[in-house]
Amino acid sequence: QNTFLQEKPPVFPSCESIAIDSLQACFDKQVFSRIYKTFKVPQQITKDAYSGEVVVLFEVDATGRFRVLYTDALYKELKEEAKRVFSEFPKIQ
Repeated sequence: QNTFLQEKPPVFPSCESIAIDSLQACFDKQVFSRIYKTFKVPQQITKDAYSGEVVVLFEVDATGRFRVLYTDALYKELKEEAKRVFSEFPKIQ
């Protein structure tokens, strides 16, 4: 027997009225939007003209809070800024 279970992603308030099959896309859009609006490139990185990526592994716990599990970047300041950004995310459902 083939059974397909779809896990419901965490829900931002602006995604509450979205169909379940579109919730993941809405969640992703909200996360990226908040990162782009809030992330401030540290002065040293701008000075060095660095262009690269920051890897962030996070979870939303059972209470709806974002928790950073792992960060990776060339600069310590980028890791710290990523953690700061996620610490400001709102609690969600």
